[in-house]
Amino acid sequence: MKKLDRLILRSFLGPLLLTFTISIFVLVMQFLWRYIEDMVGKGLPLGVLMEMLFYAAITFVPMALPIAILFASIMTMGNFGEKYELIAMKAGGVSIRRIMMPLVCVVLLLTGAAFYFANNVLPVAMLKYKMAVFDVTRKKPALNIKPSEYYSEITNYVIRVDEKDPDSGILRNIIIYDHSDRMRHNAVVVADSALMQTSPDEQSLVLTLYHGYNYNEERGGDDFLTRPFTRIRFEKQIMTFDLSNFAFSQTDGDFFKGNYQMMNIRQLQESIARLEELRNRHYYEAQVSFLDR
Repeated sequence: MKKLDRLILRSFLGPLLLTFTISIFVLVMQFLWRYIEDMVGKGLPLGVLMEMLFYAAITFVPMALPIAILFASIMTMGNFGEKYELIAMKAGGVSIRRIMMPLVCVVLLLTGAAFYFANNVLPVAMLKYKMAVFDVTRKKPALNIKPSEYYSEITNYVIRVDEKDPDSGILRNIIIYDHSDRMRHNAVVVADSALMQTSPDEQSLVLTLYHGYNYNEERGGDDFLTRPFTRIRFEKQIMTFDLSNFAFSQTDGDFFKGNYQMMNIRQLQESIARLEELRNRHYYEAQVSFLDR
C-alpha cells in the first residue's frame, strides 16, 4: 500500500467512526424521545433499560452507516481541498479516480459487512428490540392512558378521557365502555372526574369516579324497542381493574418470529414458498368447487 493510500484511509476512517457514533447517538435519542413516557415511572430495572437501548442501537446501524459514509467522505475530501492537499495530488499526476480508489475499496468492504450484518445480526437484534419494547409498554398500563384517545389494553374495557394530570392522577370527562358481559347487556360509565391510583401490590388499577352516570342496556329479548334501559346517577363510585396480566415479564420470542423484519433471506424465501403453495392450493380448491357446481 502506498503512502498516499494510507494518508487517505487515515483521513477517512477517523471521520467515519466519529459520524457513525454521532448518528447512532442521535437515533437513540430520537428513540428515547418517542418512548420516554412509556419508560418513566414504571420502576424498570436498569439492566432492562440498558438492554433495550443496546438492541435499539443495533437496529439503527443500517440507517446510521450510510449517513456516516456520506459525511465522512465529504469531510475527507473537504479537508484535502481546504489544505490544498488535493491540488498537490493532482499536480503530482494523480487522477481524481485514483484518489477516490481507497475510499471506494473501503466502502465496498463496508457494503459486504453491512449485508452480512443485515442478514444475520439485524433480525436477531430486531426480535430482541421488539420484545423489550413490548414488555416495557405493557408494564403499568395506567400510565399509558392518554387524553382524547381510546385506551383498550385492559381486557373487556375501553377508556377515554379528555384531560389527565400526570402528577395527581386526576382525570376529566371520563367514559368507560364495559364489555365484560356484552352478551347480556351494554354498559357505559360516564363521570365528570376521576382519581386514578394503583393498588399497593400494583396488581389492580383503582378509579374513584365522581359525579357521573351508569348506563345499562339489556340485550335480552327479540324486540329492541322493549329492552330495558337503566340510568343510575352517582356522586362517587369505585371501579377496580385487574392488572395482573401486565406485570413485567419477558415475552416469548415466538410471538414476533413470524414478522418479516425478524427473518433473514433464507427464512424469507421459505416463507414466500409456503405462501405461494398456500395460494395455489386455495386457488385449485376454488376452481374445483366452481366446476362442481
